[in-house]
Amino acid sequence: MLRKTNSKQISGFDQYYYDKVIPQDHLLRQIDETIDLSFIRDMLSDRYSADRGRPAEEPEFMFKICLLEYLYDLSDVQVIEHIRVNLAYRWFLGLNLDEDLPDDSTISYFRVNRVGLQKFQEIFKHLIDQCIEAGLINRQPKRAIIDSTHIIAAVAIPTWLSLVRQAFEKVVRELLLVDQTKGEDFQQRYQKLWEELKGPNTR
Repeated sequence: MLRKTNSKQISGFDQYYYDKVIPQDHLLRQIDETIDLSFIRDMLSDRYSADRGRPAEEPEFMFKICLLEYLYDLSDVQVIEHIRVNLAYRWFLGLNLDEDLPDDSTISYFRVNRVGLQKFQEIFKHLIDQCIEAGLINRQPKRAIIDSTHIIAAVAIPTWLSLVRQAFEKVVRELLLVDQTKGEDFQQRYQKLWEELKGPNTR
């Protein structure tokens, strides 16, 4: 189910803090002031139930995450990690300082299952075109997310590392139920392995 209006709202305290630390000429401030995202909800009205199911993440919010990936050359896993610690990213997404984030798998699900690749490309291209026409990004950005087939596939399909992580976490949960000691030991080794893998091989 899609909410009638965007529910993301920054508290007065957090907005004051953001205003203090995020430069007024920051690229994300310029995009927020210039780019119209209202078309996204209209174009995806047929992808959501009007009155059934749990409220879904707002499509504008999800496309902003995808835009962050595009602008800063990030994978699904990386963008969530960056949003966790980057105040400008959190402000751009309308998140409070202590607000929870979606899992990285939510991003790929949104692109592939909720929106569909063809519709995603159509909407994202319109979003990028607005940024280009406003002079906010170059006409030949470093990631050809719209025109390059292999890049589209890369952003649409969950990264191999994300899938590995999900499998490991499932095994850990099952093992903890059977043997607490072995489960905790395996969890520690998994965490160490994850830290080693996620740096250079997040794609």
